[in-house]
Amino acid sequence: YKNRTSLKFLLSDGRWTQMSWEEFSEKIMKTAQAMAELQIQPEDNVGIYSQNMAKYLITDFAAYAN
Repeated sequence: YKNRTSLKFLLSDGRWTQMSWEEFSEKIMKTAQAMAELQIQPEDNVGIYSQNMAKYLITDFAAYAN
């Protein structure tokens, strides 16, 4: 399923775009790595204040990945 669409979302310029499962996974893992580099530990609380957008989902999944 890596090339299938995982998300469709609206860009800030009003255009719709999509993200594959592979790209979604890569973005999650990069964000999880960044969180680890910031020394966010598995039991730490992470608050996400965001509009409903793809970046929110990526950050949410990354927080669970650590």
